[in-house]
Amino acid sequence: MTKEQPSLPYWRLSSFYFFNCAVLGAILPYWGLYMSSLSFAYAEIGIISAVLMASNIVAPYFWGWLCDHSGRRISIIRLGNFIAAVSFACLWMDDSFYTMVGLIFVCSFCWQGLNSQFEIITLNNLTGRVHVYSQIRLWGSVGFIAAVSALGWVFESQPLTYLPIIVLSLLLFMWVTTLLVGDRNASVRQQANTPITENIRNPLILGLIVSVTLIYLSHGTYYGFYSIYLAESGIDNSTIGMLWTLAVIAELICFAVMAKLFHRIGIRPLFLFSVVMTAVRWLGIGYLPESLVMLAACQLLHGLSFSVVHATVIELIRQHFGDHNQGRGQALYCSICVGLGQAVGVGLSGWLWDWSHAGTFYLSAAIALLAGAIAWRWVYPKTLESAI
Repeated sequence: MTKEQPSLPYWRLSSFYFFNCAVLGAILPYWGLYMSSLSFAYAEIGIISAVLMASNIVAPYFWGWLCDHSGRRISIIRLGNFIAAVSFACLWMDDSFYTMVGLIFVCSFCWQGLNSQFEIITLNNLTGRVHVYSQIRLWGSVGFIAAVSALGWVFESQPLTYLPIIVLSLLLFMWVTTLLVGDRNASVRQQANTPITENIRNPLILGLIVSVTLIYLSHGTYYGFYSIYLAESGIDNSTIGMLWTLAVIAELICFAVMAKLFHRIGIRPLFLFSVVMTAVRWLGIGYLPESLVMLAACQLLHGLSFSVVHATVIELIRQHFGDHNQGRGQALYCSICVGLGQAVGVGLSGWLWDWSHAGTFYLSAAIALLAGAIAWRWVYPKTLESAI
């Protein structure tokens, strides 16, 4: 008689992803507008937005090391998410620039930095049922869409001063969900493996890291100033929210058909095409910010500039890093490519914004094209490596 599998905490796991991404959906489109309402300079907005992303450079490694060595992963996740909520609540005492920089860093370090650890909790609960993962993770995108759409409607009639209390509420709900989930497998300390430097010396992997970092760097203007740019072009908050929602819908559609795209088009052609379309997206936003048709078309390209790029990189890391370095390969991707790339991109955009709003988006397009050139020369799937 086979041992019966334990019940699956589907809704408890899904709820974490829902509120986690809902926080992101509240911050990404609207926090820049909120800081602008506080009369922060564009450079200051860029720095704070960069700090929000820069925490991901070191946080995943720190939390991963702590969880692996303590063996108390879920307890650390609960504590970290509680600290994130408390630090964010402290903004009520002082919302000056330097205070916000420090508190946003602590909040993001404990909130976003622990996301990869919760992924392990989820997979531990899905032993023998990993095919259910996508059905659980899907609720993250639902949470993002719900937050972006609802807040776009709310801020049509209510002031942006309500945004901090909304974000805090979502952080607290997310923390509560961590109290409802347990870790079914004990944390296992990682054994010494082949140094990751041996992977990075491979020109294919180095080219992948550099090109993907540049792609995420090019997204900095979008994440930091897209909503501000549209608001200054006369677009109302509810429409801005709908445009962000449209991008996530395109993201979901692309993720749903990704396996077919890989099979019919191939990893390398799909990746190169998506990078070029990333540049086209930034050019379109910079050139016609007052055209809703253009803006909608550019948001649909999010399915290529984010979803396809992300899925391709995950697959290339799986191929090139091997089983022994998968964890460190993914950490490298999250920390350097995503964390550092976006942080530098947002910070650079903040300093250049006063120079030219549209010009900053054009520069993002040029950076994406540079990434495409590097990828065209060096990025290949494992099956084609011998042909280089």
